[in-house]
Amino acid sequence: MGMRIDSSYNNYPVSRSTQTDTTRKTANDELAYLKDKFKDYSFVAADFRQGMRYGSNATTNVAISPQFLKKMANDPKLAEEYEKEIANMKSCDQRCRANISARGDSSSQTAGR
Repeated sequence: MGMRIDSSYNNYPVSRSTQTDTTRKTANDELAYLKDKFKDYSFVAADFRQGMRYGSNATTNVAISPQFLKKMANDPKLAEEYEKEIANMKSCDQRCRANISARGDSSSQTAGR
């Protein structure tokens, strides 16, 4: 039996349901799945806009539109493709942080992304 918890983020309703199977049907199911799979990442369901700030420099931050999350939830091949891209983001972030640190640019390190 599932449990449903509702809250709101940036005017997008977010509900998480526990599931006993691996079927994901909704954007909320996909977001919960990604958060569970990539525990050291920070995910947000949002329509990203240039200059949008979310997350922190301590984590790898990923913003995905609710519409795209729903597509991923209902298309296993698409989900697999983007999960590989998401997995690569951590190493990209680490290289960027190392480059910033090597240049001594501390202003970029303290700003939220």
